[in-house]
Amino acid sequence: MNKPIDKTGIQRVILFATVWIFFSLNLSRFKIPNAELFRWIILLLLAISVFYDNKSVSLELPMLLWFYLFAVIPSVIFSVDKAESITKILSFVVVIYCTYLYFNSKFSTEDLDADFRVVMTVIVIFQLINMYAVFAGIGNDGERMQAMTTNANTLGIYSNLAFLSSFCFFDRTVGLRKLFFAIIMATAIFTAIGSGSRMAFITLVLNISLVILFKIKSNILRVGILAIIVALVYLLFTGSFEFLEIRALNQLLSEGGTSRGKLWDKGISVWRDHPVFGCGYADSQRYNDTPGEEGYPFHNSYITILAEVGIWGVVILTIALLVYFSSFFKIFMKKVTSKTTTPFIIGCLFLVELMLAAWSESFLFAVGSTEACTFWMTFMWCIVYRDRYLQENQSLEGRIIQ
Repeated sequence: MNKPIDKTGIQRVILFATVWIFFSLNLSRFKIPNAELFRWIILLLLAISVFYDNKSVSLELPMLLWFYLFAVIPSVIFSVDKAESITKILSFVVVIYCTYLYFNSKFSTEDLDADFRVVMTVIVIFQLINMYAVFAGIGNDGERMQAMTTNANTLGIYSNLAFLSSFCFFDRTVGLRKLFFAIIMATAIFTAIGSGSRMAFITLVLNISLVILFKIKSNILRVGILAIIVALVYLLFTGSFEFLEIRALNQLLSEGGTSRGKLWDKGISVWRDHPVFGCGYADSQRYNDTPGEEGYPFHNSYITILAEVGIWGVVILTIALLVYFSSFFKIFMKKVTSKTTTPFIIGCLFLVELMLAAWSESFLFAVGSTEACTFWMTFMWCIVYRDRYLQENQSLEGRIIQ
């Protein structure tokens, strides 16, 4: 007698492939051929997989998509390249809807936890590849380490995601596996600092502080450790640790912050010229005539989206995100009291980290990128997790927003 096909196992293989293909876009070597095209095919395959042997799949759009479309569509009227704007909007819809459709097909928080562990596994593997590159001397020729990624800032972002992922596994395992994930955490700290990215370092300090706070229950110890962390950060940024002669760290301290100066000023200038509905979705870099950086993005996701969709779009998107984050926060605060670190805690921290990183990069709404896809995939996962959690815990008050 033939065994039934393991639908869940196949779906998680497709999920693994989806996340891996997006992460592979930022590999400097060993790239998957035609990954730029294949990423969209695998996303569609992920969505289609939910229909296998399941005739009751809900096809409703998540409310976030309606907020998004309401915010960005008016800007298309003012776009100088309407075809490009519409294409980028459709790309966003595909990423949001395909990932939401997949996660929304899950019936419990336990299933969703297993799915997010797949995402974290890909990130841990990516960190192992980066450490191989470090030991092999790959991507370590300049002032800042980039390992197997395409640039140093990307390495800083991924290292922090790897730190959080490995901590989640570390906190839930024993024996040699616990030691393994402790080593991964240490390597993530090493590559985050080695990237020379100030925003990556700030995020790393935040991550380490939160990990300590999660594991220590004594309020006195928490205050003491936070005081030590603040003192170390102060000493670090005043140059008191220069005697360590860590090249990337010294550059980090002398960079003068993550400000992009003229690029950010230009982005604000573009918004002032198009204050209400913006200059057109995905069009802002066309207005960048900064000498030597013509056509470059403004390297700040928030300034970029402000320039592109104006105050109209930004207000709508801000309201939507605040509503969602407030509902996530209620569950987050309940989860942090548990004995072990849950995937939902890590998912929320992923969102915070990527929003911090978006301050110095323009990726947040460029869903074809690894960082944006990771952010919005995690966001969809958090929405569905919240809904399943509320269904499983009816005593928790609060209106469910799809």
